[in-house]
Amino acid sequence: MDRDEVPPRPSIPPSHVTSRNAVNVLRLLLEEHGYVVDEIAGTSDFGEDLHVSFGEGNARTGYVVAVQVKGGVSYRRGQGYQVPVEKHAANWSESNIPVACVVHDPEKRSLFWANASKQLRHAKLTMQEIQAITVPHSSPLTAESLPAFVAEMRGYIDGTRDIANAIEELTGIAVSPRDYIAYSPNIYGERMAFIQRFGTDHALLVHDDLEPHPIPITPDDLLLPGTDRHRQLVPHELLKRTPLLGEYILNPDEAMWLISCFANSQWNRTRHSTDSDSSSQASSSAASSSR
Repeated sequence: MDRDEVPPRPSIPPSHVTSRNAVNVLRLLLEEHGYVVDEIAGTSDFGEDLHVSFGEGNARTGYVVAVQVKGGVSYRRGQGYQVPVEKHAANWSESNIPVACVVHDPEKRSLFWANASKQLRHAKLTMQEIQAITVPHSSPLTAESLPAFVAEMRGYIDGTRDIANAIEELTGIAVSPRDYIAYSPNIYGERMAFIQRFGTDHALLVHDDLEPHPIPITPDDLLLPGTDRHRQLVPHELLKRTPLLGEYILNPDEAMWLISCFANSQWNRTRHSTDSDSSSQASSSAASSSR
């Protein structure tokens, strides 16, 4: 290189400018309204850019949310925007800190948002898999709509707390944020609770109509009509269309609820061959039902 020649300088990619602009626009909006915003360093980014503590008056509340921020027109899809989930699905759905996705559209100079944790949990409960979070045009994030955003996220946090409290009151069992829990009444109004302790190979079922104490259960205990295991273990003709959980008779809705619980809690459970067996049963049953 000639002594007088200026060495090339590193360039700043447009994507970096767009991304930083999106974060700064959102941060300014939140901090102007008294919320505490902590940025997560890029070297430790696990799909979340900001942690936001909501304030009330001049005081901090106990409500904290994480935010994934995206900027640019490349996220536009149909009637809104799509934020790819990539490898973050389990973390965003199971985290005890809910995650919101916010998109900054530089051409419209506007922010739009969606509750990512809520969308992913709904997908798991309905046994679906989604590749992206839908951020609709109908959910702008502005100074006027900020109270609605805060109310939605606070309500979501309170709702998840309410489920844990209901299960603890029903079962007498304290649950932790790492446990998978589900709560539902059946069609007769009988309460059902499912608890999968993190790292254990069995779950606990509480059912008003079965036993007065929690019942340890595994995926292998669930016998679904139309599967080979059901035909082998339940030869009685009167029960050939009846789902069973060990010695207990279930109705079809209860069985489908348990299939969903076992599938959604697989990550929380110690890995055993029963996981794949249960998945095969569920797939076989779903195929039989569709026919």
